[in-house]
Amino acid sequence: MSRSVQMVLKLRDFRLIVEHASDAIMVTEAAPHRAPGPKIVYVNQAFCQLCGYEKSEILGRNPRFLQGPQTDPAMLHDIRAGLELGRPLRMQLLNYHKSGRSYWVEMSIMPLHDDNGLVSHFVAIERDVTHWHSVQDALYLLAVTDELTGLPNRRMFAELGNKYLHLAQRQATPLSVVMLDLDHFKQVNDRFGHQMGDSLLRVVGRVLSQGIRESDVAGRLGGEEFGLLLPETSQQEALQVIHRVQAMLDAACRAASLPAEACVTLSVGLAMLGAKDKALDDILHRADEALYAAKKLGRNRVEISL
Repeated sequence: MSRSVQMVLKLRDFRLIVEHASDAIMVTEAAPHRAPGPKIVYVNQAFCQLCGYEKSEILGRNPRFLQGPQTDPAMLHDIRAGLELGRPLRMQLLNYHKSGRSYWVEMSIMPLHDDNGLVSHFVAIERDVTHWHSVQDALYLLAVTDELTGLPNRRMFAELGNKYLHLAQRQATPLSVVMLDLDHFKQVNDRFGHQMGDSLLRVVGRVLSQGIRESDVAGRLGGEEFGLLLPETSQQEALQVIHRVQAMLDAACRAASLPAEACVTLSVGLAMLGAKDKALDDILHRADEALYAAKKLGRNRVEISL
């Protein structure tokens, strides 16, 4: 068998292997790196199955058509920078299926050189890692969510609170932080048992979720203590939210057929973002002091940190 025939067979076998590989494979031109970007010149069947498009819908387009609103811009910048240097890359990227759903791929990109040693094309080998990301997201959600109420726990509340604080400082907008504590909650547990106490806590969680805006955050900070983050909310507006929650809690307890003795009231402390606040803990400390004052002054009242 001649050398030329062997080369043809090898090339034919190679194409069969690539076409039927389980990993998605895409080949693009090397240039241009900037818009409109390099065109896709080859994809295998696994690539089509991964993204939901037919080959005729893919070839000649730029890979960016698979990206969407939640694709990380910083990662795209890193990819473009690596391609401009002609070096291999490995990363995970969020793409979008033809149906509109998102999926994660682990991607390895390698340069292909022509006879003169110049980069002529790039080949990307992709593997679907959406399930892995789903598992990681679920584990993270378990770590930052209160299991009983479904609200953010103290860790997530603090994480979101610090983001809200820095955003409010940059935009010079108000931020209200509220601490709420169930009055005489221990007596509910002692008299009716912890199952009744858990039912009450779930009612409170639902009330707080329903009584605030989508941009607000309600969290269970521990035991019978809850918190609210109210961005772009003045002191007077925060008081309106608190009074609404108090009224909703009374109605929700009765609707849940809880015993009258289990329908507890709320002691509340309110603090506003101040010029000296550097972290959420600074505001929480003042709100907690106001909450303590509300309890000391007889409970079922709101105290404001001045």
